[in-house]
Amino acid sequence: MKLFKNYIDYIFVSLLILAVFLPEFGVIDITDIQFFYLSITQSLIFTYLFFYEKDKDLISKLGGNKILIAYLSFILICGISIISSFNTVEAIKEFLRYFIIFIAIVNYSYILYKREDKLRFLLIFLILFLSVEAIYVLKVFYNNYTYESGLSRIRDLQGFSYNQNITAFSLVIKIPLLILFILKSKSKLLNILGIIIFAIALFDVLIIGSRGGILSFLVVFAFSSLFCFFVFKREKLFIKKTIILIIITGIIFISQSLLYSNKNDLKAINRINVLEDSSTNYRLGNYSEAIQGIIDKPLLGFGIGNWKIISIKYAKDRINQYEMPVHVHNDFLHIGTETGILGMIIYMSIFYFVGLLLFKEYRKNKRKGLIIFFFLLSIIVFLLDSSLNFPRARVYSQVNFILILSYIVSTTTLKFQSRNNLALLMRYFLILIMPIGIYFGYKVFKSSIIQKKIIYDFNTNSSNYLVPIEEILEMDPAIPNISNVCFPLKSSLAFYQIQEGDYTNAKKNAIDANKYNPFLGLMEHQLSKIYLESKSERNIDSAYKYAKIAHEKLPNNNSHNSNLQYILAELNKLEESKALFIKIKKVRNEVIWQNYIIFSTLSKFNGEFDDFDKKTIKEALVLFPKNNILNQCDKMINYGAEPISIANQFDKEAIKAFENKDYESAIKNWESAAKVITTDDSYLLNITQALLTMEKNQKAYEQLKEIKEKKLVGKDGKYEYLWGIYYLATQKKLKACEYFNKGINLGSKDAAFASKSLGCARFNL
Repeated sequence: MKLFKNYIDYIFVSLLILAVFLPEFGVIDITDIQFFYLSITQSLIFTYLFFYEKDKDLISKLGGNKILIAYLSFILICGISIISSFNTVEAIKEFLRYFIIFIAIVNYSYILYKREDKLRFLLIFLILFLSVEAIYVLKVFYNNYTYESGLSRIRDLQGFSYNQNITAFSLVIKIPLLILFILKSKSKLLNILGIIIFAIALFDVLIIGSRGGILSFLVVFAFSSLFCFFVFKREKLFIKKTIILIIITGIIFISQSLLYSNKNDLKAINRINVLEDSSTNYRLGNYSEAIQGIIDKPLLGFGIGNWKIISIKYAKDRINQYEMPVHVHNDFLHIGTETGILGMIIYMSIFYFVGLLLFKEYRKNKRKGLIIFFFLLSIIVFLLDSSLNFPRARVYSQVNFILILSYIVSTTTLKFQSRNNLALLMRYFLILIMPIGIYFGYKVFKSSIIQKKIIYDFNTNSSNYLVPIEEILEMDPAIPNISNVCFPLKSSLAFYQIQEGDYTNAKKNAIDANKYNPFLGLMEHQLSKIYLESKSERNIDSAYKYAKIAHEKLPNNNSHNSNLQYILAELNKLEESKALFIKIKKVRNEVIWQNYIIFSTLSKFNGEFDDFDKKTIKEALVLFPKNNILNQCDKMINYGAEPISIANQFDKEAIKAFENKDYESAIKNWESAAKVITTDDSYLLNITQALLTMEKNQKAYEQLKEIKEKKLVGKDGKYEYLWGIYYLATQKKLKACEYFNKGINLGSKDAAFASKSLGCARFNL
């Protein structure tokens, strides 16, 4: 027991860091298992510190710290905001997660408060943590990098965090403390090890390619270098170490640039120069909508954990499919939307008090200036992360923050004695909430396992769900009542029931689910399908009504839009179908384009096609050149039914002649078909194939050149395949392989077979 007590602090900190290394356990989001784990471990640690430590006055000792008071005030505001929440269950879930983080900060603040070696103790853990992260990412790079092809931002570079930005910021937030360790260490061996870890961590940040991570490092390194040169200019050892780190930094940047010489877009210097891309525009859209949300509900906000639901209403015109803007990518604005302006100000005050108390600590003891400065830099990194991402929602990010903030609290705690009764009341209030946190954590964890199966099924088997409905029925759709992608879980169940033909229960669940998230249009979409497919409740007018509402709620959703297109075709509403297509064609979904063109073509079968029809089919064939249905519609739109019938007859005769090895007759018929339908490359390609079969290679060559001159080269790989056959016939095997490989890249099976038969891989060496 004595040995246990001697190492209990090490065990408790290890339990916290272990959270980031937990396996997935089959959940859809790793945070679901991580928060469940934290709810258990932090509750046990809190209980131990209260009831088994000699000094049981934890609340009294930490009660006067302004950072903790600000954080507790923020927790209370979060609790109050539940009143204004649209989805109460989701609000409670999010509140409990903030509460768990607060308890963890209290726990580790006390653990560090009572240790005289708190700085050394903490740096050991953080630098070991950094070393494991950095070496793992470097190992992934080493195993996957080749100079010829470089290394794209592959998933494995995300390290243990499942997100590249999270890993990059996790590395950068600990770099100031690593620099502090290097500057303070008097051991040459530890200095060398520290510099090696610094080099690896920086290299990892650069190859991960997170712009925020790279910029944050540059901010940290610029400030730390200036601080050492100007504040500690008389400390020769500090200056020497700083110069070494500057040289190492330069070498790492140059090395990364050289290693990625074939990938200009992944060079670190180029990454930070790109200020406008889809990612930036996405964030700017989120910021704009969040600011509008704060303006609309400035007092209590929309309720903690509810912005991801309400944001759909604001972002519906830029949401594609069901890709929800779950996070604002700015924690301050996100918190403002959920708790109002007061909640946002109180959350920001946590960092204000961090700076204020560190400044006061510096004024009391200037010898601590070096330590205070580098801890402040780590907090600045967290602020930058909070301004660009969502560390408030990620356990991985919070583990770093908890330990760093706890150290600051432990060094700035006031000697404050609160009333014993108040301390006792607070103690039992916190302990009372903990079991609720564990219960919710467990329910979310169990639900997350089922959700992963549902989402995978939804994304890969949308036309025929494979997860047995019995397994879906075992899910508790009450806690939580929406999934990680904002789907009401009863809506997910309704999709399976529709597939099973259980329309009565599907309708009931669809309607019931709508109260948890009505902004997705899922209820309307499902009711439309029920009224369309159910024999007992079939009502095309009701299906049309609900399909229109579903489209209005998510205008860029292919499922909603294709369903509405189908209904418009059944109701023969061509003009409305055209207006819908013009509105949604920007999505460039093949089904959406095909649906409209088929309906339009069949509706105008008598040949009354206008310029819009001809322009649309031309655009469609550029976008989807391998779509045979669109190719048939193209003939109908540009030539009409009679010429197509004539061309088809010539083609039929040609195929029959070719099969009978009457190649001359086949060529004549295909030539006749090509004169009728002048934009179809298939007749000309068939002529080329017949010429090659007859070993008339020069004429085949001329035919292939003619196809190119007429700009009739398709994208199915057959043109390239025939070039390969031509070069094979003229004894140019390397050239033949080159074209067979081009055909393979375009999906030609004939080219793949020819390449394999010829042994092209051998020739290409």
